[in-house]
Amino acid sequence: MVEARREALNSVPLSSAAHAGVVLDYYIERFGDQNNEARQRVLGAAATAASNSKTLYEKAFRRWEKSLGSALTARLKTEGRLIAGLGIETVLETGLRLHHTYGTPIIPGSSIKGVAAHYCAEVWAPRDPQFQPGGAIYKTLFGELEDKGFITFHDAWIIPAALTTALSPDVMTPHYGNYYMNGAAPVDTMNPNPVAFLSVKGIFLIAVETEDKSPAGKQWAELALKLCREALKEWGVGGKTRAGYGRLVGY
Repeated sequence: MVEARREALNSVPLSSAAHAGVVLDYYIERFGDQNNEARQRVLGAAATAASNSKTLYEKAFRRWEKSLGSALTARLKTEGRLIAGLGIETVLETGLRLHHTYGTPIIPGSSIKGVAAHYCAEVWAPRDPQFQPGGAIYKTLFGELEDKGFITFHDAWIIPAALTTALSPDVMTPHYGNYYMNGAAPVDTMNPNPVAFLSVKGIFLIAVETEDKSPAGKQWAELALKLCREALKEWGVGGKTRAGYGRLVGY
């Protein structure tokens, strides 16, 4: 069935595609090395497909934004580039987290919660023990094994206006491929191996929500949003954060 779908899709020009995920999953050609023309063509087509999806996605985004109701939100802009889902299993060997229905970039709420929880424990906890794992405030924000916590961290959707330039080809260059793959001693005579992949830039809508709609509940949501903003600015989210990827700042 997969082969049949690929054959049908081959009759559709890549330039008209409007779902980046479909392009990456079903337009795959036979690749020789990591950086050949076929790979570059597919990555470029995926970027175009994300831009082509803008008309439909804008309607979905407005509906989703309305569904957030009383959730507190913030629009945050990528400071450089962002890679969510780099480790997803894919024939391209470099993944990208995309919305299943629309093929547009998203940041999973679980990733936002994870970086916020880690930042809370490492940065805020030394100032106040209640922010330590097991502390009263930490448990309210993030929960424990038996309890998911008081705050809902929604997936972050990219705003429609950013889709025209959201995806673009990027490159990483491992210098010790034989060491990583085969365990050979890492020496300077090993050849670098450029690997092309897609990264994201744009503005994302971050949203947090509590079940308690009282003023006290709103204060908890405000605290959670403040923590998210600080963690995303200082530490970033997704892959390659140590290389500067994933930082999100106020917009």
